[in-house]
Amino acid sequence: MITLLLLILHFYFPSIDYNSISISPDFLLLIIIINSFYLNDSKTLLLGFIIGLLKDILTQSDYLGFLTFVTLVFSYALIKIKIYQKKDIQYFSISFLTFFYFFINYFLKYSESYFFYFKFSLIQAILTIFILFLFYFIFNKRFKRN
Repeated sequence: MITLLLLILHFYFPSIDYNSISISPDFLLLIIIINSFYLNDSKTLLLGFIIGLLKDILTQSDYLGFLTFVTLVFSYALIKIKIYQKKDIQYFSISFLTFFYFFINYFLKYSESYFFYFKFSLIQAILTIFILFLFYFIFNKRFKRN
């Protein structure tokens, strides 16, 4: 149910235009993050590959396959985060990984300064993590199964 809701929100959630850059939470990335706590390792990697391939097809960038690779590496890192027992460390690691994912994404899309990449990556990562915590509080029972 959560995955379907996030998929619908990905296509219909409004984006914020800031300096001619559209920014919105990455709901497909949230699907990977949320499901990584419940799926086994191979299914998490498969989900990351499928969502990365979907992003590559939807964005039609010049670097076909690179978003798939970056999303697959992100999924692998999420698998390795599960070894930490403390939830605080897990959430901090997920936040850092999300920022790094967006930094690489903006680095591939635009030819600007590193401050540009940092600024927009930080904004999009904060939005995405905020939506993740919002989903955590709304669907608290589902998250406590892990």
